[in-house]
Amino acid sequence: MNSAFNTPPHPVILFDGVCNLCNASVQKVIKYDPKRKFRFASLQGSFGQEVLKQFHLSGTDFNT
Repeated sequence: MNSAFNTPPHPVILFDGVCNLCNASVQKVIKYDPKRKFRFASLQGSFGQEVLKQFHLSGTDFNT
């Protein structure tokens, strides 16, 4: 399995995919990112879960 920390070509913003405020924030970043510098990954997805695991954080108990 590849590490989530292999240097991606773009910064990745992790967010809680079931949080309405988080989803609205992602939409706002997209709106003001015309060069598409940022990428996004939900904490519930495979990439987000790998990052949480690498930092020994819960993959199910989010405080958002």
